Amino acid sequence: MNKKALGIALCSLLPLLASCSKDEDTPWANEVLTALEKIQVVSYNNAGVEPVVITDGRCPKEAYLLKVQPLMTTDGGSYGAYVLKVAVVATRILTLTDFDARYPAGSQVSELFYQWRTPTTGLPQAFHTLSGQEFRMVLMTYPAPGHYQFRVEFELEDGSVMSADTEPLTFY
Repeated sequence: MNKKALGIALCSLLPLLASCSKDEDTPWANEVLTALEKIQVVSYNNAGVEPVVITDGRCPKEAYLLKVQPLMTTDGGSYGAYVLKVAVVATRILTLTDFDARYPAGSQVSELFYQWRTPTTGLPQAFHTLSGQEFRMVLMTYPAPGHYQFRVEFELEDGSVMSADTEPLTFY
């Protein structure tokens, strides 16, 4: 086959390939259908040049950072995105201890956190895909010194809720 015939054949295939659509239930090129296994939360002291994992349960009250990592079942491969079998329809951060007079234990405090170093602001309210994404959330208010603990919840479209609690913290 000469180069001209090969070029014509390739040009004829491009519109056909462009018109193909993926089946919603089938992973496409760099996407893989996966299940959310659990949520991992890690507390950081963000007072220095780089955030440091809190290992002693103590953090300056103005320097708290929360890392939220959705963990999923994978085959060990690397993909651009993971499509969740059951989508997350809502996310929440709750305080498990009295935060202040406005936020007693059990209150939702999501609005007190700001998403840091990611393309969007705020913990996503709902999502169907993950890109190995972690959410780093900075506490944007200074609580009174004391003992605190938080819970991150993902509400799934099937009505179930996944959650993870931080370790108890002392803000000083």
